[in-house]
Amino acid sequence: MKKLRHRYWILIVVCIFILSCAENPENFNRESINYSNFRSGSGDLICKNIEIDWWSVGCTQNGDDCTWTFLYTEYKSECYYSSSTAAPSGGSGGGTNDSRVSGGSSPIVSSQSNSKLDKITISNTMPLSSKTELREALNDFIANCLQSSVYEQIVIGGIKFNFKINASNPGPASYNPNNRALTFKSASTVTEEFLREELFHGYQDGFYLGGIAQYSNAGKSNIEFEAKLFKDLIGYVSGYPGQVFGVPYGNPLHDEYVSWISTITNGFTKFPSILPIDKYFYFLDAFKQSYTEYNTTTINSLYPDALMNAIKSSKCPK
Repeated sequence: MKKLRHRYWILIVVCIFILSCAENPENFNRESINYSNFRSGSGDLICKNIEIDWWSVGCTQNGDDCTWTFLYTEYKSECYYSSSTAAPSGGSGGGTNDSRVSGGSSPIVSSQSNSKLDKITISNTMPLSSKTELREALNDFIANCLQSSVYEQIVIGGIKFNFKINASNPGPASYNPNNRALTFKSASTVTEEFLREELFHGYQDGFYLGGIAQYSNAGKSNIEFEAKLFKDLIGYVSGYPGQVFGVPYGNPLHDEYVSWISTITNGFTKFPSILPIDKYFYFLDAFKQSYTEYNTTTINSLYPDALMNAIKSSKCPK
């Protein structure tokens, strides 16, 4: 009888341990923390944004063979008042006046998602490491004032995407307006460089009435040139033009196109508040000559309103 009781208690302890690990396995959590300081009458309100990956564990009956499965990422923020302006180091004895240590007021915890990526996500089937790369790429994207405006318009418009990786994707990245899939070809293409145009296409899809799927033929050149001009404006105004996308090298009008960008950006110093529409369509035609896949019928009434709305809504110099 004593042996049975002993085994019974061992079984309970083992089950509690497994359930505890399944709920929040310490060795498998990846926690990303960002701190912000706010002055208040009670001192500094120090907040941290936390991302925690949750896993589940399944074991055989004898507990010898266990498999960990990623479930989802939880996002939350935690704030507390401190008389110190320094963010806590995270370890004990860090030398900060953390009210949770000194007996001050309890932390203020919000369950509302603080993840920039989560706000624009329907689903994400990418591997965990690629999800991390995507978060970093999105943070890099938002670091630019015009791209930040595009992101804000996406959030305001409730536009969300299905993020995935597919080795058969024809290019490094693509956007499909029919299912709002934003697909990367491989983990190596999950970068801000390739995210830039596809997020802009997603923004266009939500901005234009009826979406951009209607422009799979006529109007396709409008949609694509607007996205390329968006990238060129960012490149020149930010000081790193690199490759020119709208009217690329080799096109007879390339130099004239770059000169036009210089004119509308006041020598590459600010974004245009007005876009001369006649010149826009002039260079759109030149764009079509360089990209045969986009050499479709131009819709002369389809102006680059998405681009101009993003500029107008931005905090960029203009």
